[in-house]
Amino acid sequence: MMKNKVLFFVVFSLLVTITGVAQIQEKNISDIEVSSPRPYRYEGAGYNEVAIDKLPIFKLKKGGNSEELNKLIAEVSKKGGGVIKIPSGAYNFMQILLKSNVHIRIAKNTVIEFPENSGNKKGEKSIIMIGRLANEGRIKNVSIVGEGSLTNRPKFILRQVDIKHRRVFSIGSVENLLIENFTIEDNETKGSAIAFNLQRKGDSKAYRAKGATVANISMTGIEHGYALVQNNVGENILLKNLICENGVTCRVETHSARPFNVGIDNIVIQNIVNKHGKAAVLLQPHSVVNGRVIVEGVKSIGSVWTVFLKEGFVAKDSKRRENGVFIGSKISGISMVYSNTKAVLSRRNVKNVPDALKQFISEEDRNIKKFKVIDPSIIEKGVPGPSIAPVFSNVKTYSVELPNADEIRVSGEDVHLRKVKFFRID
Repeated sequence: MMKNKVLFFVVFSLLVTITGVAQIQEKNISDIEVSSPRPYRYEGAGYNEVAIDKLPIFKLKKGGNSEELNKLIAEVSKKGGGVIKIPSGAYNFMQILLKSNVHIRIAKNTVIEFPENSGNKKGEKSIIMIGRLANEGRIKNVSIVGEGSLTNRPKFILRQVDIKHRRVFSIGSVENLLIENFTIEDNETKGSAIAFNLQRKGDSKAYRAKGATVANISMTGIEHGYALVQNNVGENILLKNLICENGVTCRVETHSARPFNVGIDNIVIQNIVNKHGKAAVLLQPHSVVNGRVIVEGVKSIGSVWTVFLKEGFVAKDSKRRENGVFIGSKISGISMVYSNTKAVLSRRNVKNVPDALKQFISEEDRNIKKFKVIDPSIIEKGVPGPSIAPVFSNVKTYSVELPNADEIRVSGEDVHLRKVKFFRID
């Protein structure tokens, strides 16, 4: 449906004057000095703030390891809760298990990576796990916040040392969660950095996250097939002030719980940017009946698309034997800065590039038949190419309320070559 909508205006840029000429200088919208993480709730989604000023404070010793932090978390939770402060420094953490009523504050100038031997350890390759283990019950009232500004706030670094998915935050059965103010430096590892899934052995909505806010996070170096945040499941989740380079910034793809027909209800997405990737927001329901997704303020800079709307499908393990849907969803405040060469496409999608833009993709990268013979896996690798359009859609089974074409702001290289703002494949 196309309806006139009042645009949700988000400050993405600052006018500066150089030699008397006004130019646009992009700001990093994950910077807490540019975009406030508060309010933590909007449209019924997000974290209900817990007052922590009077809670007892506990400190991890400088240079502490995973075992020491997990022991401290368990002790603090058993005592009824408190604040754990992690001092600045370099740490190697893996499988940190956050427990109820524990609030972690990480000092500025802190770098966190996996241990060198992480490939030998059994279980999830995740730095912090929240309600993911089958035997830990539902986690409640927790927060993880980085201190400092954009230039010195805590940084997580991901490196691929095995074939497993690598995550910063793995989220399962939790109620009332806040994650705020971090930088993630990826090195094209497998998996989305922040992932919402069911708790292990969970088979219903009771095992998914409810009432969470993820705010003010930037990510670089992501592999183009993954995301900064992926919501396979979740209820009343607020994602705001997020930016990543490459890949997808917010991916609402209800994949992992399709054997139980469990997906999302009320995901609210605000102030999102993607640079030189696939898209800022992607919706894909698989076979699941989902509630609404509300997007307000979404921008791409030199990416293939800004919004990517994909039709569902039925997989072998789908409980529901029909294409999935999102009910009552809408997107507003769409903008795009075109690039001819800095977007990242998979070779499989090169066929969707309009003829006028194929000049910006090398002849070798266009030859998908050649790669099918040499190495089929190469087809999924990203290749540089042009921005195509603000909105992609091949949706037939569900509808998303979108702004009119004249409400979508576009700029950048060779605007005249992009004839449409809505790119549809039937």
